[in-house]
Amino acid sequence: MPLPLTPLVSWTQSKEGLFLTLECKYGHCNLSKANVSITQKMGLGCIVFTAPRDDGVIVYELEALLYAGIDTQESGHSVSLDTGKVSLHLHKLEKVTWPRCMHTSDKIPYLRVDWSDWSPEEDDSNDLSSNESCSDDDDEYIATEE
Repeated sequence: MPLPLTPLVSWTQSKEGLFLTLECKYGHCNLSKANVSITQKMGLGCIVFTAPRDDGVIVYELEALLYAGIDTQESGHSVSLDTGKVSLHLHKLEKVTWPRCMHTSDKIPYLRVDWSDWSPEEDDSNDLSSNESCSDDDDEYIATEE
């Protein structure tokens, strides 16, 4: 039996919330039977996602430990069967901009910034050149900026 695939995860944030999109393009999964669990683990937000085929074999699987805590009661998700996407809207416990999406600072190959929904937060300094963690490499930007 083949190992489950990891969905492509796109993310963006505001100070109040985190917005994730899980893309399930391959494997003929049945998203109407998908399971999404939004919990707290060690004080951090935790997302557990599985999506089976019609015969019950798990095609997609993801367990992600987020950068900080989330309000599990106010957070939720929706499934789009037409596009093969699962959207999660997660309310942050602390209303601050996170430096990254996930708890780990390691590069995560399936994680990317959703630039179509990204907008800069208003703050006192609009000068990005003062941020030493900013890089021309998009992958580095994902890990350090958002």
